[in-house]
Amino acid sequence: MQSLKYCKLPLYRDYFSDNLKNATTNIEKLIIGVYSPDDIKQLFCHIPKIRSLKIRLYRESLRLHEEPCTVDAASRLNSMVVVQHLTRFTLDMKGHYEPFSEIVAILKYLPQLKQFSFSSIGFYWTTHSILDGDFWENILSTCVPTLEKFSFSIRFRVRYEKPEEVIANMDTILSTFKTNYYYSHKWYFICDYYSEAESVTWFSVYTIPCPFAYVNIQYDTLRSSSTIPLNFSSLGNYDKIDSLVIVTPTTNQIPESRQYPNVYRLGIHRFGMKLRPLPLTLSATFLADLSKLILWSNLTKLSVLENLDPRIIFEILTRSVNVDSLEIEYDIFEKYLLSFPELCSLMNKMLKKLKLVVNDGDFNPDVVEIFCEQFSNIQFFYINIKTINEIYIILPVLLEKLLHLTYLRTYSADIKMFHLNHDILSWLREKTHLAKEWIVSYTDHLYDEYITTLSHLSSIKTFKNKKRSVRWKAIM
Repeated sequence: MQSLKYCKLPLYRDYFSDNLKNATTNIEKLIIGVYSPDDIKQLFCHIPKIRSLKIRLYRESLRLHEEPCTVDAASRLNSMVVVQHLTRFTLDMKGHYEPFSEIVAILKYLPQLKQFSFSSIGFYWTTHSILDGDFWENILSTCVPTLEKFSFSIRFRVRYEKPEEVIANMDTILSTFKTNYYYSHKWYFICDYYSEAESVTWFSVYTIPCPFAYVNIQYDTLRSSSTIPLNFSSLGNYDKIDSLVIVTPTTNQIPESRQYPNVYRLGIHRFGMKLRPLPLTLSATFLADLSKLILWSNLTKLSVLENLDPRIIFEILTRSVNVDSLEIEYDIFEKYLLSFPELCSLMNKMLKKLKLVVNDGDFNPDVVEIFCEQFSNIQFFYINIKTINEIYIILPVLLEKLLHLTYLRTYSADIKMFHLNHDILSWLREKTHLAKEWIVSYTDHLYDEYITTLSHLSSIKTFKNKKRSVRWKAIM
């Protein structure tokens, strides 16, 4: 333990018992989850040589098998240990915690801190108290005067308040970040907001460069305001984003000049739950506008959860020559499979991984043979199905026809999936000649899911890269 320099743990309380209460380590870099400032205080006692620390702070109500902490705030903070070597600190708040001032008061015990990143996600009523520039300026300037980099990101949605009132309030909030303190450090803030539904509006407040790795935006309702000076260059502001989901606009336009040069996962998703009955034909400038946002050559993963005209998918794949993974709505995919052989031929040449998302309809066993013929090169296949009967119908065909298949995962809410864990090998032996080629391993219960894995015998020698395995995942 004394030689350990880097460590990543899901939760602090699970790993430090009373017997280790006074133990110290030589860990210099740590990623860990905690439930309260009291956990952080105790954690600091164990890591006097820590240099880089990332903490995920969960709600106290999520604490399992333990009583909520009852130590008062003053006792916690007064007994905290000063951490002399910590220079990089990331605090990610998962949910609501009050009082917030108690959380950031931890900064007083980090005298050498150079980089501080703060993030949170929730509803407006749980986050507006920390959207106060004056508060942050006071904390940062007094507790960590040597701070050089400050990253700030908050996401929240408005469901019951009137969005226009929140938007007006956001302008007031942003004005509190327009002070000499922030401008002298070149810490600039942006507030983006867009409507997801008539009663739901999403807000994101963040510093630049944008710290998010994932962005989901409905472009025709996107609005933005910022504290950025007019002569400030926007180049590089969104370089950290690697996943971009575009909610299909009602105006068929992308009125957006931002650039996401490092995006490798692109999603085009529908607005709302229901799939539109007729294919969406976007404007002639849609792909040209999209070309201004991303670099096609960087794309390797594509997600289509919208009833798009197949010509659009064809054009996207033609431009994105490195895409080898596709997630697509099953109802859309079945239409392509039966009616657009040219598109399917292109997909088969490009794709190694395919995930079918079945929502409204049922998986049609009659198209399995056609699928295997047109997508013979698929190596990784994911599909969610409704009943266990579908597994028994499609499994022999998939295993025998897809010669390059190395991994198959099906998702189901059918409780009978539990019994599949115990009889799948015997069933294979009865119904196919494949039983001798597979090894079965399964976990009956894992995070409310039942999982069965079949591994091909040849994969034992060739390990992961050439492994043939089939996994069933049933959600309770």
